[in-house]
Amino acid sequence: MTDITLLSLVVATASALISTPVLTWLSSLQPSPYMDEIFHIPQAQNYCTYNFSHWDNKLTTPPGLYISSLILFLPISLFTALTDLCTVFNLRATNLIFSSLNSGIIFLLLRATHPKSNHFISSLYALTLSLFPPLYFFTFLYYTDQGSTFFVLSALLAAKQSKHFISAILFAISIFFRQTNIIWLCFAAACSLLTR
Repeated sequence: MTDITLLSLVVATASALISTPVLTWLSSLQPSPYMDEIFHIPQAQNYCTYNFSHWDNKLTTPPGLYISSLILFLPISLFTALTDLCTVFNLRATNLIFSSLNSGIIFLLLRATHPKSNHFISSLYALTLSLFPPLYFFTFLYYTDQGSTFFVLSALLAAKQSKHFISAILFAISIFFRQTNIIWLCFAAACSLLTR
């Protein structure tokens, strides 16, 4: 493991340590689904019972968020029922995981873009950007924002590292969170073509 990879894990851990008490506190204030969670959470809970045929017509996003929660919970389900894991709090925690990973990915993107910059300053920038209010607000709700951002940023990093096949796979996954991510795919493709 390189020093840069280790530092990205430190940044992700710092983000998780900052956000976990906030998630716990906000979930105690709003334990039931809020705003669009009234659609997303029941859909995810259907996926947790392996009911993939049910679809709420009010949902406008693909099922990437629900599938990712299911994948995250599967290893834990060896010890407890999967349906017991798909609580409002645990589903919201899916986004806390994505938010923390976003901090690490932002750090890696900053290092890839500015390799001579100070590691500590890059760490602070990464935390600052990941805690930016328009995105950070959705860390504590079961929405597609954090997962979508994670896969787009990961795909952009892979493209920056000339790992185009991996980038394409990550972009395909990101489109399962938000179909508008096709725009980011076009951006990355254009940047890759211009840097050849």
